[in-house]
Amino acid sequence: MGTEIPKLRRLCRKWGGDLREVTPEEFDQLKDRQGLGKKKPTFYEAPFSHRDLGILWKRKLVIYAGDVAWVEVIHEMGHVFACRTNPDQSDEFPFLGWEIALVNHIKGNLRLWLAENKDYQTTNEGQSLGSMSPLEQGQLVAERLVVARQTGILGPGDRPLALR
Repeated sequence: MGTEIPKLRRLCRKWGGDLREVTPEEFDQLKDRQGLGKKKPTFYEAPFSHRDLGILWKRKLVIYAGDVAWVEVIHEMGHVFACRTNPDQSDEFPFLGWEIALVNHIKGNLRLWLAENKDYQTTNEGQSLGSMSPLEQGQLVAERLVVARQTGILGPGDRPLALR
């Protein structure tokens, strides 16, 4: 394992949450408890992950079973810490700059992060990160960091902040 997951876990804990590994059985139990009739789910599974990954939003917990990719964890952390509304009501694009700043903050590989998030939708026209040229990606990164600064989700030195 690289250094990214331990760094992300420390940040989650610093912000009053956690990044916690559970057994596959525990993960399945969290999913099963939701049921179809629940009005307000407590567990949100990461729908685009190829791994067992999700969040307990109210408790500020990112949960995973087995192998986990730090690039996917960052997005789930965005839902937990960079957004004041639960995943059912949140718009992800506004906290993309926070995610980028978090990659930089933990000294993660931004090119790898961009490549692993190639399906991330950046516009209403269906443009994804993977469909953009490196120049366009660079321009988007710069623009989203500006927006993140303006909206107050980044502190001095582009340090990602927890909003909740």
